[in-house]
Amino acid sequence: MPLPMEQNPRVVFANFAARELYEFPDDISEVDPNATWIDPEARTRFVARIREGRVSKIETHLFRTQQGRVFWAELGAGIIELRDGQAMLVVATDITERRRNEQALSEAKEAAEAASRAKSEFLANMSHEIRTPMNAILGFTELLGKMVAGTKQRQYLESISSSGRTLLTLINDI
Repeated sequence: MPLPMEQNPRVVFANFAARELYEFPDDISEVDPNATWIDPEARTRFVARIREGRVSKIETHLFRTQQGRVFWAELGAGIIELRDGQAMLVVATDITERRRNEQALSEAKEAAEAASRAKSEFLANMSHEIRTPMNAILGFTELLGKMVAGTKQRQYLESISSSGRTLLTLINDI
């Protein structure tokens, strides 16, 4: 059932927390019902859903008080029955700090992902840069092994080759 209300609903009551949050004056009748507390289009859609008799889901909106302070709030609303008719009840929760924390967490996550990508790129580049000369060392060691006749020299070359293969295995593992 649609809620019969004036075009611009006015504030008739606000508890202490709401008065603080929205920076309302002590005399609630002085609250400007046309004040742009939230984006005017969002406010129109929000109020229209309530007027149509639908209970609003929790929505998040950016508010600006008449004094200029900006904050984020989650809103839930519905219609309540009063002795002399119906009224719209709006419940707001200040989530400004949570939004700041979410933003900081998102930025930290992006920075960590960027650092991880940079680390991966660095390791890929470094392993390639090390692997290339290591393969040359191993190749030349093998060639020298075919040309050297002395046992002592073959032992040295085998030591170089074994160490090179071990290093190449470590690089591939990294």
